[in-house]
Amino acid sequence: MLTLAACSSPESTPVSTQPPPAATATRAPSATPQPTALPTLTVAPIPTVVPSAVPSPIALAVDYENIHLLVPDGLGVNGAEGRTLMSAAGAVAPLPFYKIALQNYSPVTPDTDASLFIYAVADYVKAFPDFEAKFQALQTLLATQPAAPDAILDASRSGAKQVSRAQVSYVDFQNGRGVRFIPFYAQMPAPFSNELITYTYVGVTNDGQFYVVAHLSVRIPFLPLNFKSDLPQGGVPFPTLTSTSFDDPQYVDYLRAINTKLNTEAVKELEPDLNTLDTLSKSLRIDPGTIQSVSPEAGDFLCLRSGLMNTAKAFASLNPPRMPRLRQGPNLNAEVIEQLAPGDLVQLSSDNPAPVCSDNHLWWQVIVEKSQQAGWIAEGTEVDPERFLLPCPAAGVCPAP
Repeated sequence: MLTLAACSSPESTPVSTQPPPAATATRAPSATPQPTALPTLTVAPIPTVVPSAVPSPIALAVDYENIHLLVPDGLGVNGAEGRTLMSAAGAVAPLPFYKIALQNYSPVTPDTDASLFIYAVADYVKAFPDFEAKFQALQTLLATQPAAPDAILDASRSGAKQVSRAQVSYVDFQNGRGVRFIPFYAQMPAPFSNELITYTYVGVTNDGQFYVVAHLSVRIPFLPLNFKSDLPQGGVPFPTLTSTSFDDPQYVDYLRAINTKLNTEAVKELEPDLNTLDTLSKSLRIDPGTIQSVSPEAGDFLCLRSGLMNTAKAFASLNPPRMPRLRQGPNLNAEVIEQLAPGDLVQLSSDNPAPVCSDNHLWWQVIVEKSQQAGWIAEGTEVDPERFLLPCPAAGVCPAP
């Protein structure tokens, strides 16, 4: 993980009689990497998906490499961490992939992992040649959308059998197609528990370049926390089995009873609710590109939660006084247009209703009320708790006297 040192930010300075700093040159963008060639697949291409509208409010906008995601407010997330990792276990070639982990997501236990994994299909096929046939089957499933599939590919799970699937629903994301479900994995007949249950989303971009898997823990009231916990009211007792086979009639009846509850009224009590989790999945966008081969320790910290979400107007901080710079772009190398005074008002642009995370700053596209100049201003940095921009109240004087 990239370690950020606490330091003063160049984006806001104390009140001073000195003139604003001179504008700096805009950094030229680096060349876009060319997409990796994909293996030829024999199934028909997945039709283009029209982007779904993503409801607000959102709590966090995540931008990591070519991955873009909007995290709904209802998930309680206060940050995200993106990492580029390398998997080689059982592979015939290294497999680089992206992992985005949501922070403070803990519907079950404080250490619950809520993560999104992004793989380049061509890389996956090189590392695991048998993946190509499985990927073809996944594309066929997403194109035909059977109501009760026998299995759904989740290549991130290995060594365990997908013995159950509930709440299967086909959910498109911004440039791809996917399916969400609540699976249960086991190596032998075992009882369901909240510790082992996840909302799982599996998808493929429309161009077939990227394979997506998301796991987000959920809490289901009629399930115990783990196999040692007491069975809650309304729970399904685990039977006494006469064999270790998944085909044991008692276990088959147990699975059927659990899935019946999950697919009917019991799912209304699921936490977080399915609509909020689906909103997260729908918001995903993966731009064309490649996943660079890096060491397992490489990674970048993304942004913390903004204080300006769902706010139309903000002002430059008065206490402590701040003089944030308006720039032509959301980065520290963009040209400075003007420098605000403490208390100056800005309107947040409706064209970009979420901040951009760049150079360890949270950037908003704004219009300065006094000058009517448009540009980008940093709300603050990841290492400084004092914000440069503060939200105006919904009613009353702004800034408040």
